[in-house]
Amino acid sequence: MSLLNDASLLLTPNAEKVAKIYSIIPTNGNGDFTFARATTRTITGSTGFIQTIAINEPPIDYSLGGCPNILLEPQRTNVVLYSEDLADATWTKTRTTVTQNTTNSPGNSLDADTIEVSSAGQCHVGQSVTTVAGTVNVTLYCKYINQQFLQIYSSSSAQAYANFDILNGVTGSNGTNASNVRITTAANGFYRISVALVVPAAAIVVRFAFVASSTSAYNATEGIAGRQFYAWGAAIETGTTGTAAYATSYIPTTSASVTRVFDYMARLNLVTNGIISATQGTWYMEIKNNLVLARDNSTTVFTLGQDGNNGIRFRPTGTGRIAIEKVVGGVITVLVSAVNSTETMKVAFKWNGTDVETFLNGVQQSPSNKTYPSTIVPQSALLNFTSTNPGVPIYINEMGFFPTQLTDSQCIALTT
Repeated sequence: MSLLNDASLLLTPNAEKVAKIYSIIPTNGNGDFTFARATTRTITGSTGFIQTIAINEPPIDYSLGGCPNILLEPQRTNVVLYSEDLADATWTKTRTTVTQNTTNSPGNSLDADTIEVSSAGQCHVGQSVTTVAGTVNVTLYCKYINQQFLQIYSSSSAQAYANFDILNGVTGSNGTNASNVRITTAANGFYRISVALVVPAAAIVVRFAFVASSTSAYNATEGIAGRQFYAWGAAIETGTTGTAAYATSYIPTTSASVTRVFDYMARLNLVTNGIISATQGTWYMEIKNNLVLARDNSTTVFTLGQDGNNGIRFRPTGTGRIAIEKVVGGVITVLVSAVNSTETMKVAFKWNGTDVETFLNGVQQSPSNKTYPSTIVPQSALLNFTSTNPGVPIYINEMGFFPTQLTDSQCIALTT
């Protein structure tokens, strides 16, 4: 029998309704999480297609394939206009034509467009946007017809570009003002290509261009008449602090930019609801961050705490890294640092009113200072994004609480 059967709270992406995510254990509602998001958003549904969910509807997402995850994301704005209609006049076409609604998109509607070279030479479609200084993330869903190589580039810098092979689904070369270059599979034979570009506080033009190879230089666009690819779902994402170092779930637009606000979930009153005791307990999570990312800033992703100055928390600390910390009276002590956040992480914390012990992927950690005063009672579990706290996207596969302190061997088994 699984140790999780003895949990006082067990949460999986099992069942939800607007403003609530149900826990499997307990069945009386004392372990259910409240959920909030003040806008609609998109997810990848169980069929593999992109779909829109309602305000305050929890994001049960299947984008990683297989079993679902609860996908929590920070606030982002898509400043591209007419993201699904590249034939609109807001898109500038150079030696290209756009034919609307020629194949089914990753949303499984007949609304993806065909981009075709009309005459040889520099060939691209683009849009002018105004940005603040920082990093934007540019994405496009595209599908091969007979054009293999594409380039995303910005007029802001000769180093702000990246190449993609949309026949084989691989990335190519990129400039020094480009990072987090990715190509991922999507429904109906599409790929999503994305890159983070450093931009100034100015009006810039971002273009999707035909190029000859995966190593083409910046703006070395080269089209051959009759070459084509399908396109849908363009985005230029900006963050709340002028930084959007990675792509998040697709944000559709029409005649104006659209902001998707942050996800928030919480389970308060853990002690009074019998989830943990006032002096001891164990907290377990299986999570994944599917991105090689640079932090938006030093922000908290998860908090198990009494208040903002007392608790245990996760936060991004740099490119591809997450730290695990304790906070006592506002003083931060790192328990685990430099965790590679691209891996699946199984983490457990146990405390006994004196110390806190940390376990990560089957290994007991050995921080130099693990004292945790008995006066600090973790009363709430907050998965904390705010408009000024960008955080990072996190996939939650499982979360559990135990009312007592598990043994070391049990924590090792739980996190292995």
